[in-house]
Formats: sequence, structure tokens, C-alpha cells
Amino acid sequence: MGENILELKGISKSFPGVKALENVNFDLRSGEVHCIVGGNGAGKSTLIKILSGVYDPDCGEIAVGGKSYGRLTPHISRELGIQTIYQETMLAPTLTVAENIFLGDSMITKKGGGVDWTEMKRRSKDILDLLDVDVPVTERVDALGIAGKQSVQIAKALANDARVMIFDEPTASFGKKEVDNLFKIIETLKSHNVGIIYISHRIEEVFEIADRISVFKDGKCVANFDDVGNLDYATLIHEMVGQDTQQFYNRERVPIGETVLKADGLTGDGVKDVSFELKRGEILGIGGMMGSKRTELLRLIFGAGDLKAGTLTYKGVTFRPASPLQMIRKGFCMVTEDRAITGLLLKRNLKENVLLCKGSKFPKAVLNPREEISTTQDEIKRLDIKARSYDQLVANLSGGNQQKVILAKWLLTRGDIFIMDEPTRGIDIAAKEEIYKLMVEIARNGGSIILVSSDMPEMVCLSDRIVVLKDGCAVGELSGGEITEENILRTIVGG
Repeated sequence: MGENILELKGISKSFPGVKALENVNFDLRSGEVHCIVGGNGAGKSTLIKILSGVYDPDCGEIAVGGKSYGRLTPHISRELGIQTIYQETMLAPTLTVAENIFLGDSMITKKGGGVDWTEMKRRSKDILDLLDVDVPVTERVDALGIAGKQSVQIAKALANDARVMIFDEPTASFGKKEVDNLFKIIETLKSHNVGIIYISHRIEEVFEIADRISVFKDGKCVANFDDVGNLDYATLIHEMVGQDTQQFYNRERVPIGETVLKADGLTGDGVKDVSFELKRGEILGIGGMMGSKRTELLRLIFGAGDLKAGTLTYKGVTFRPASPLQMIRKGFCMVTEDRAITGLLLKRNLKENVLLCKGSKFPKAVLNPREEISTTQDEIKRLDIKARSYDQLVANLSGGNQQKVILAKWLLTRGDIFIMDEPTRGIDIAAKEEIYKLMVEIARNGGSIILVSSDMPEMVCLSDRIVVLKDGCAVGELSGGEITEENILRTIVGG
């Protein structure tokens, strides 16, 4: 490993209600793989976006090649040789491999101004040969597999004189063969003095490829390991967990009854043959890291995904979820992970949002405006929604109150299966606790909840049981005293 080519000093970044990064120090040397690990919400993605020039840090210094910057723009980042290989391929699918590699500022032109296609193809082949990638430069990108597309992204980064390459969950959709090929490419990059920041939830990969490891948690860099050869799984997982979740929230436990929902062999959208049972009054957590297909599983249950195989049994009837409307009418409710896009009509008022799903389940030929206002006002009072009136635009409410509006619209359907995907994302601590109390109230009243949360302490403290997913498969189940952050991580890595 060579000299430092990148250094971050005291980097902080906040968003409303969230401190994404706090006084982070980090460095990268030429010819090394510096891995970053941490749970969802640890600050890894924010760090990438600061280095890519997407976000400006609130404070701190970024040093690249001996020169210091208070912030980077996407243009400056590229000029400095910082390239990011995202999990989702960022390519033009209808163009050829060579055209994608040199698309944009690196396009090769002749003296007269036209594109030098011959030289562009030759250099593309040289770069791919360097990486030992056998992909025809004249092939259209949409004809390539996932691994081929990612190889083109790496070649494109090299064509742009990459000195720092950031890999963000690069193997999320890979099998072992594709992972092995990627690691060979990374070894080649290292031999050419490219510094690599490698971010992955697959801890077994981190141990295989890392020269150094940094652990992020709650926006802080909490540990650094320079001697990976003498590091073990238990130590790394302990640093990732880092706190006693019992101090987080102490929820009331309610009696758990009979099985109300049974899923058998759900398959589709990356989910592979997942089965589980949900009991009355239970909060069932779906654990796993980013890319484990937790959200995809919830969408399959709610009839919003592409279900290839599998069934649900609910109230003694076995069926295949076909549409969200079908599931709403059966008594299913879904709090989606992105309230701004799929949860609310931000440009409509509170009344229209609260009554949105009730109209789907209990359609009326004639609307009663007075009854609608009264119902909305009752929900505002019951859930303590802080709003000027029932006709206030939902876009003007705080995040916590927006989340309460979503719960209100589902509670009015009188459903008893609540599917909750990141129900407290982006809201403050006080609002979170109010949401937790509402969830416990749902369970106390005989409802059942399927919960996905990237906040590990939240999952641990709220769940009665947790089914752990990895790469779309159910790899374990935890209950009672077994439910700890450490056990969830151990189940994910197979320990």
C-alpha cells in the first residue's frame, strides 16, 4: 500500500431530524482496499454522496492529492479521479460497450471534430483486456448480464483516469462466480495503485478482500482495524452493534394468539421460497441487510410485486395475492417505506389523505362531506396529529405527523394485518415513540404487524419474532431472548 490519496477530516452532515455523519475522519491509500461496514443508516451512503459531490458537508475538510476542499461538486470529484460503482448500473442500455466506456467528457474525437470510433474501440478493448474481462466492445449493453454491465462501469471509471474507486454493495445480485471475477478485477486495480473504498453488508466478503476495515454506526466512525488478519467475526460484529438495545425502548408485551396468516413458498422479485407464520397480536420482524429483499417480500404479500410462486392462507382461505386492492379488501394494510412517493398525496389536504383507503374498502355511491370532516377530526384527535385543521396540506406537516396520517388512513379500513416498511424513517425520537405506542395498540387490539426497519435497535425492541433474510432467502428465525443485534448479524453471516 502506498501514500494517502484521500483524507476526510471532521466531516459532519445533518438532515432534518437526522445526524447522518458526525465528525468523521477517514483516509484511503493508493493500492489498498479500505472496507466500510455498518448497519443500515450508519452513514455509509451519505459519505459516498459527499465524495461524489452530491451532498455538501456541513463542516470538515476533504483532502485529495495533497489539496484541500471544503466541498466537492460532481465535476470536481470526477476531475480528481473519484469514481463510484453503484449497485444499480448507470449505463446507457441501447449503446455499445465502447460507447458507454467513453460516453461524456472522455469521448475520443478526431482532429476535425468527429468521433474516432476506431480508437475508441481499441482503447476500450485495451481496458477490458487489462481487467481480464471478455466482453465484445461492439455489444449493446442491454444484452449483457449484471456482472458484464458492472465490468463496463469499472472500465468506464478507468477511462476517466480513476484514482479512487468506490464500490457500493457491488455484489448484491451476484453469485459466487461473479464475486470471484470482481475480486480479480479489484486485485488488478490495486496493482495499478488505484485506491478502493469497498462497502458491503456481506461480512464474509469484507474479510476476504479488505486491507483495512472501518466500522460506522449512527453517523460515526466507531472503530478502525488495520490488521485484518488478526480480526475475527465476533469482534467486528460487536463493534457494529455497539450499544445496549434494552436502553432504547421498553415496549409493552401483549398476549399472542393463534396463527392468522401463513405464507408458503413466496417467490418473485428476488425473493426465493420464503415461508413463515404470523400470529394474532404479534409483531413479526423481517431482518436483513440492504439488498436482502425485505421490501420485495412485503410487496409480494401485499399484491404489489411480481409473484411467481407461493400462496398465503388467511382466515382459512388459501390464495395468491393479486393486487393491493384485493389485499385492502381482505383486511391488509401497508405502510410503505417512502411516504412522499407511495404513502401520501402531498399536494392534497389531510382529510383527503386520511379517507383515501377507507373509500377503497368501503366505497359509497354518495359522499357525505360533514361525516368526512367529523371522521378526520376524530382521527386527528385520536392520533394527536399536529395540524392547523383538516384542510391543511399534508406537505406542510412534519415527518412524524405525516407518518401518523398514513397510520390513520389504514386504521380507518379496520384491517388487522399491518405491513410496515420503515415506519419511523426520517422522524425525530419523540415522534418515533408515539409510532411505537400506536403499533403496540394495534397488537393489543388483536391486529398483527409485519415489520421491516433498518434501525436495528428498533427491530430488536419491537419484534416478538424475527425472520432473517439474506439474498432473498429466509436463513433463520429468532424469538424471545434470542433477539439481539449480535444474533441477527450472526445469522446473516451464517455464524
